[in-house]
Amino acid sequence: MIQILDYSIAGWHRCDKSRNRPASFTRQIWNHGFSNGLPTTPDTPEILAEQPPVVVEKFPASGARDITPGETEIRVRFSRPMTDGSRSWSTAWKDSTPGIFGPPHYEADDRTCVAKVKLEPGKSYGWWINSQRFHGFQDTQHHPAIPYLPTFKVADK
Repeated sequence: MIQILDYSIAGWHRCDKSRNRPASFTRQIWNHGFSNGLPTTPDTPEILAEQPPVVVEKFPASGARDITPGETEIRVRFSRPMTDGSRSWSTAWKDSTPGIFGPPHYEADDRTCVAKVKLEPGKSYGWWINSQRFHGFQDTQHHPAIPYLPTFKVADK
C-alpha cells in the first residue's frame, strides 16, 4: 500500500489510493515535491498564513526534570511574530505557576516571550500558555495561539 502525507486545514493525514484522491491532487504532491520534508502545493504559504501561531520552543523544555532551582528565565518562542503586550499565563492546578519578577516581555524577534521567575526546589510547575478561557497570546493579525501546557520539575537542591 502506498501512503503519502496530505496537509489539510484539519491537519496531517495518512492516505492511500483507497481514499480515491483525484489524480490532480496526486500530481500536485508529486510535481511540487517536498520542501523542508513537508509536502507542498502552490497555495501552501497562504494556508499556513491562515493558521494560528503555535509554540515552537520553550525553556525549560516541557517534561524536563532536575531543573536548577532559583532565579531563571522562562522562554517561549512562537511560530510567528506576536503582538507586544498580549499574554495569557494561567494556572494548570493550584500553585502550579512560579513567582514572576517584573513584567514578561518579547525579545527583538517579536516571537520569544521571556519571564523572569523563581523556581522552588523539588516543585513541579505547569501553566497554560493561552487556554480555552484566555487567549492573550496573539500574533500581529490577532489570531490567538493554540493553547499549550508546558510542565517541568525542579531538582530537590
